Amino acid sequence: LEAGLLEVHLKDFIGDKTNWRKMLQGETDLDLEEKYNELIDEVIKYKQGHLKEIIIPEKEEISLHYPVTQYPEKIKSFNLDKEPCIEDTLRGIKGQYLIFDGGVINLRKYQGYYLKFTFEQ
Repeated sequence: LEAGLLEVHLKDFIGDKTNWRKMLQGETDLDLEEKYNELIDEVIKYKQGHLKEIIIPEKEEISLHYPVTQYPEKIKSFNLDKEPCIEDTLRGIKGQYLIFDGGVINLRKYQGYYLKFTFEQ
């Protein structure tokens, strides 16, 4: 319950939508350190007046590196319902997207599907 209340409070400070086209073209304009500091201050203020059980862990930096060898100039989404077999070169992974030479696949869109991937070197 308390985590849900905190989530509702924080929605005023951070959007839940990403400009996925810019993200897939390698354009990022968000300073994560700055956003963390802004949000943790809000969590602390909100906790003092409303929450008892939320524990704020010490900040721990985690570095994840998913290389993208080439970002697409134009974003084209593959539709596996219309084109069930795609043969292409994987250029990177960004969030829930696989980036290929000829387009991108939003894996979240295909939850519940059975997908088979084969790789050649």
